[in-house]
Amino acid sequence: MTTNPELDFRIQNVHCETSLDIIDDFARRKYVGKPNDLKTPIIRMFGICENGEKCLANIYGFLPFFYLRSRTPFSDDLKKLVGSLVVKCAKQLDVPLVQGYPLLANVIPFEFKDMYGFYPEKDFFIKVVFYDQILCHRIGLTLLKECGKNELLQPYYGIYIYTLCLK
Repeated sequence: MTTNPELDFRIQNVHCETSLDIIDDFARRKYVGKPNDLKTPIIRMFGICENGEKCLANIYGFLPFFYLRSRTPFSDDLKKLVGSLVVKCAKQLDVPLVQGYPLLANVIPFEFKDMYGFYPEKDFFIKVVFYDQILCHRIGLTLLKECGKNELLQPYYGIYIYTLCLK
């Protein structure tokens, strides 16, 4: 932790909320090449500074996600398959698909190993990252309904990281 007062800013959290909002000019540099009216998640933290003043911190840069177990190493074909699966779910949910407004922010490969030692080999997962937390949640629920037919459609949310070690 830094001791430079210009870089060290502390807030006593009073209230937090999340929403979708248009990116402001300050955060625009993280979303180069995206439409100016693209809405992304924002955390608004209302709090009190150390000197007693009320403040609001707008926190950009986090994106909602879930994991899918692929059981195979990552490939471009697998990435396309995940993209088409998300589009199929979005169509089932009547989400309007607009040219230039992506549903997904990224698809990232991960390998996890069971921290309890039941499975000695690493397993392959895909982190499916969205711009819209509501869409992420709705598509996760849609996949959850289908995972009885195909276990590879089982979404794993952030809590899963506690049962598996990222290695």
